[in-house]
Amino acid sequence: MNCCICGNPITKEASGWEEGHNAYPLMEGRCCGTCNNTLVIQARLKQAGYSRKQAGALAKELGEAVGN
Repeated sequence: MNCCICGNPITKEASGWEEGHNAYPLMEGRCCGTCNNTLVIQARLKQAGYSRKQAGALAKELGEAVGN
């Protein structure tokens, strides 16, 4: 399966999950971990009312926390 955002293959997670991440609100479909951590989480935080700067900082922290 390929990421609906960047088109790269979605890699298998350490847990064995192969279906990627929900790409909403950017697109409908599944996305890779990189797009999830750098784009999707940030978009969700912006929808929740965080500023662009806050959303970027939080998304970066979340990505580092999960090892991406």
